[in-house]
Amino acid sequence: MSTFRHLLVTLHSKKSFSFQKRVINAKSCVPDVLSDFTSSIILYIDQLRTQNSEFRTPKKHNIIYIPSRYLSVYVFSNTSAINSINFFGLESYFLSMGYNKINFNNFKNVDKYCMCLTFECQMNLSANINTFKKQTEEIDSHKQLKFVELSDLKINMSLNFLQKECPRYYLEEGINELFSNYINSLIISILEPNYPIVFNKETRELLQLHISSIPHLTSLQIPISFIFKILSFDSMHETTSFTKLLNGKCQNLPVNNYNNLPS
Repeated sequence: MSTFRHLLVTLHSKKSFSFQKRVINAKSCVPDVLSDFTSSIILYIDQLRTQNSEFRTPKKHNIIYIPSRYLSVYVFSNTSAINSINFFGLESYFLSMGYNKINFNNFKNVDKYCMCLTFECQMNLSANINTFKKQTEEIDSHKQLKFVELSDLKINMSLNFLQKECPRYYLEEGINELFSNYINSLIISILEPNYPIVFNKETRELLQLHISSIPHLTSLQIPISFIFKILSFDSMHETTSFTKLLNGKCQNLPVNNYNNLPS
């Protein structure tokens, strides 16, 4: 029996987009490509013992979301979109956060094609959960943490292109622009602020720094639970891309525009 459950399910209603491009010194303009875009996001957890009512209030129930040792990102879409998307930017995003690339694989699932990107968390937090719990019990026994592992992120996109006769390079440019904007919106608005230990670069760097100094923290009677809570709940707003954008401190979006990246 599978132990996977849904933590987050987000459905986006159908939207229409227009990719416009004019060729310099050309007698005629490249025709617009109008498309309908529908998407859904599902975030899976590997946990059966936690109650559903606790998922939405992790701070109240001392729930810390961490990545499984292997984290897989699935992108489902129609064939033309999957074959046109450049996944280099998405790969770089996870590598910059301390994940190792394990495998990239594409396959067909029912009526859609899928690109699966699998990464390994270098911190291997899931293997050290028992150690973290033991250290918490020794110092902070009355406030036990529940560690919940995030294992899979599934993104399902449907694209319907109404202009069929445009140049292929123009179509690919439009698809990658739409995909990069959509992924950045997903990261900035949902993934970073809600699951910083999994999807936020600065939070993961701070956690790595503190984990390496656990013996020193223990000698000072600073519980590791306090570190996890601070990074998960209290200080995450300062490290997110959304806050940096508001403060004018964000130089680049989490995922760079695919148009400027190699295939």
